[in-house]
Order: sequence, then structure tokens, then C-alpha cells
Amino acid sequence: MFVEAPVGTVRAAGFEVVPTGTDADHFDVQLIAGVAEPDAPPSEAEVRAAATRLLDTTGEWRPNPSYAGEAGERFEED
Repeated sequence: MFVEAPVGTVRAAGFEVVPTGTDADHFDVQLIAGVAEPDAPPSEAEVRAAATRLLDTTGEWRPNPSYAGEAGERFEED
């Protein structure tokens, strides 16, 4: 899911925000800090709680316009 949200708001809520390198304005959000690929994955409950907290933090949901066409359909970036 691609959601437009202010980076400062997301960081202030305690989430790690990482530049994707694709575009200066595109970032990934790590839902659970400190978890790396070789680590045991967090539980589904932990992921759901973190995702809910993130989406509550961002306020009104709106598609990131970089990923939506005129009708709001989503498309994949090259």
C-alpha cells in the first residue's frame, strides 16, 4: 500500500523512515524498529499493532499521487 504522509509526523511517532533511493520524496517505513532480515520475524499481532499505529498517525488516508493515475488507480514503479 502506498500512502502519502508527512515524514516528520511518522518519525515523531517513533517509526524509522528510510529513503528508497528511487525518488527524493519516497521513503519506506519500518513498522518495528531494530528488526533485520536475519532476525526472527515479529508476530502477526505485533505487525498489525504497528501498522494500525502508523495509519492512525498519518491521519486521513490518501493515495500517494506518485502511484495513482487520474482515476486513482495504482500502478507499479519501474
